[in-house]
Amino acid sequence: MTISHSNKVKIKCNAIESIEYIDGSLVITGGQPSSPPPKITESGATWTIDMECGRKGSSSVADKFKDTCGGAKHVYCPTAFSDKTPGKLNFYFGVRVGFSLSGETYFVEIYLGQGHVFLRNNWWIGGKCIANKKAVILNVPTIPTLDLAEVYTISGGISNFELKSWLATEHSHEQPNWLRAVPDSKAICDINLPGTHDSAAINALLSTPYACHSHTLSQQMLYGVRLLDIRLSVHENRGEFTFITCHGDIGPNEYQTFPSALDECRAFLSGNPSEFIAMSLKVDDWNKITNKTGAYTALANLLNGYPVYTSANMPTLGQVRGKIYLLNRMTNDLNLGVPIGWTDNTPGSWAGDKSNRNFRLYVQDKYTGLGSSTESAEEEKFRLFTQAIPVTSRGQMLLNFASGVQSVIYGVYIMGQLLEYFGKNDAGGRPARLGWSLFDYISTAYSTNVYGYINILQIIISSNFDYKGYTKSFKVDTGHEEL
Repeated sequence: MTISHSNKVKIKCNAIESIEYIDGSLVITGGQPSSPPPKITESGATWTIDMECGRKGSSSVADKFKDTCGGAKHVYCPTAFSDKTPGKLNFYFGVRVGFSLSGETYFVEIYLGQGHVFLRNNWWIGGKCIANKKAVILNVPTIPTLDLAEVYTISGGISNFELKSWLATEHSHEQPNWLRAVPDSKAICDINLPGTHDSAAINALLSTPYACHSHTLSQQMLYGVRLLDIRLSVHENRGEFTFITCHGDIGPNEYQTFPSALDECRAFLSGNPSEFIAMSLKVDDWNKITNKTGAYTALANLLNGYPVYTSANMPTLGQVRGKIYLLNRMTNDLNLGVPIGWTDNTPGSWAGDKSNRNFRLYVQDKYTGLGSSTESAEEEKFRLFTQAIPVTSRGQMLLNFASGVQSVIYGVYIMGQLLEYFGKNDAGGRPARLGWSLFDYISTAYSTNVYGYINILQIIISSNFDYKGYTKSFKVDTGHEEL
């Protein structure tokens, strides 16, 4: 005798704003009754999905579930113990889950299946967005690309799942005026500046694998970023030059126009006159243009329309408040910024030619070829970054890059390791001088045992004020970095 039952499974997550049944997705053992769609209700952060149908296990349903989800590495059951995949399932079905992140909604499809263990009916979760490795995670990509927006760990019980933020990118803190508390007389190289590498390479609906950030330039500045690394692609049409921000010279690498990036900086500084923005400029893609002199002249003319500051001498903060302090990785022309060229892929070295630059510059920017038989890419990048911290002294500039690449497009990030580095000691045991540091995904936050979720941006800013607000030692949950 076949009997229809109420089969309830719960999903808890603060970011979920909708769950909808995928029409026609129910797969059930033959001969069993069913009454889709399920009833879906919400109570706070917990969603209950109730599918009315029969219960009879079959291997064919389990096999279809595994295939639909993408294989054994894309399914998970908290109570399956040693079983990586279900042997039998009573049924499974799909739901479309909407996640609200930073004011936008992103959707993923997941599948829920009911099995049996001991005297209980247990539930499985799966989908191509789910990865079951050393921990079980759910990736929430943007639409229509597959750029990562957020990651959640999955845990649960017999008939419930809980999703907890892993990258926690929503834990950003607005700090638009933090330089207000720094004295005018301080040389800007002696301020610990948080910056972003390839700052305009931003994840968006039309982004590429070369993107490095989830926030616009305006958002980065609002959160406290004061150093922008801008790469340019140059175009020429009948002697007229235009400039577009980019990342490298291969693939679909272009983002916003350079004038629009400058407009964002001017608007931010107009509203926050106590601040300044350091901007490093470099041409990454000439698009076969041979008239580089004409392009540089056009670029200088463009920059003259904005509140830029250039000088061979190291300025004080008072001299650059409300301005864009230009650094130039292209020529020795001060009209394009202070020249700061260095050897490509350097693990750490002093910049050479000092024409039109009256201060010393040390750069650590090894971004490729990271890792060896004795240390991982992340370990090497962390070592190089921390070794560069004590190299410079007062009046000298340090540019310290904290990211790299593997296999062309896979990022190497060390924000979690650096937070561990700072957390090992209280404020008195941490370095007072950090220089100018550049990160990808700088607002990525990590859970700590003392301060909740924090990111490296907050720590760097606080280092200018004896680590105020973060003076105690702390431990960081970075277990996910083993994935």
